[in-house]
Amino acid sequence: MGYNFNVTHGTYLNPDTIVTVQSINLKLDFNLTAHWKVALSTGFDIVHRQITLTNLTVIRDLHCWELTFNWTPALPTFNSQQFSIILQPKSPTLKDLKAQKKNSLQPL
Repeated sequence: MGYNFNVTHGTYLNPDTIVTVQSINLKLDFNLTAHWKVALSTGFDIVHRQITLTNLTVIRDLHCWELTFNWTPALPTFNSQQFSIILQPKSPTLKDLKAQKKNSLQPL
């Protein structure tokens, strides 16, 4: 768990602006079983009172391979949800060999 406080002076369009960001962040990961791992990251923007970018990752250990599923749900501040599925070998020698599927889903 963490707290972020950031003050930026000026923007490209308005150099006299002061932008303040305050958020609480939560990162959680755990092994569901010996071969399944789950990770979640999310947060809450205190200034705008809304949930920040959230990401869920599920990893399956397939002995010599690893299957990863990433999902970013659609939130009021983000128009689309995204997901990716990646199958890759665990060997560092073959790290560039992977099959990957990415997609963005727009709301109706």
